[in-house]
Amino acid sequence: MKVQLSDGSQVNIRFLEPGDVDRLYEFFLKNIKEEDLLLFKDNVRDYYLVKSWCENIDHQKVIPVVAEAEDGRIIGVGSLHRRSYGWARQVGKIRVSICAWCRGRGLGRAIMERLIEIAREKGIKVIIAEVLSAQESALQTLRKSPFEEQAVIKEISRDHRGNPLDLHIFVLYL
Repeated sequence: MKVQLSDGSQVNIRFLEPGDVDRLYEFFLKNIKEEDLLLFKDNVRDYYLVKSWCENIDHQKVIPVVAEAEDGRIIGVGSLHRRSYGWARQVGKIRVSICAWCRGRGLGRAIMERLIEIAREKGIKVIIAEVLSAQESALQTLRKSPFEEQAVIKEISRDHRGNPLDLHIFVLYL
């Protein structure tokens, strides 16, 4: 799916493929600041972890997408996490990460909109997004979106300097 960003550049948002290992690893290695690494739930600089994500894609559990620049570089990623059984099968969680230099151009919003579209296609009724207070750009994007901020868990974590971080929980009912 081709998307035009606010600066006029175009990106292709598509499903992650097994052949994306090196480009995805390069995205995490070169485009995520050291201080932002703590914001991830996994060690995204572990090559073998990234390789396992690409080689073991299971759309019943996680639907990963990448945003590809015109030169083929991966400049953003997103994922829709879901359960196939029980009450949580109608609930999806989304995660989005983009290059710092891409912020403010609409890339995060475009990835989020693609994940919402996929969630609708899969019959998901509720989408949750969790964002730490240090992720100011993501907070702004979600606050301008159809998501509702429904909870804030105070001082749930700490940043790389030891400063407390709050967890903001956003919900979108489809």
